[in-house]
Amino acid sequence: MENRQKRKLLSVMKKLEVVEVMRDGVTQVEVAQGYLIYQSSISNIKKSNSSEKLITIAPAAKRKRMSTHEDLDKSLLVWFTDARERSVPIDGNMLMSKIDFLAKIYNIDPIPSRGWL
Repeated sequence: MENRQKRKLLSVMKKLEVVEVMRDGVTQVEVAQGYLIYQSSISNIKKSNSSEKLITIAPAAKRKRMSTHEDLDKSLLVWFTDARERSVPIDGNMLMSKIDFLAKIYNIDPIPSRGWL
């Protein structure tokens, strides 16, 4: 059986380091050897992740997960933050009903499930 190298994901902070090192003129092969990852991974980081994009992601995150309804998510976060500041206890049912309410406002037809929580 062939011993394959296990896939290694870099954190956002490491990706930012890679972008900075490459700006200093270090080749992709040298960077890949330094971080013990494949050169193709370095190429993908260079191609798809500018430092401006990476900074907006949480530093410990390995990859950014995109939302399908960003306006709904932002509104829900504003409501949630406001409710927590007022010490309102929030349970799953309250959260689900708020999602339903906001979805109707934004004319989105999601079917919220418990897995979403």
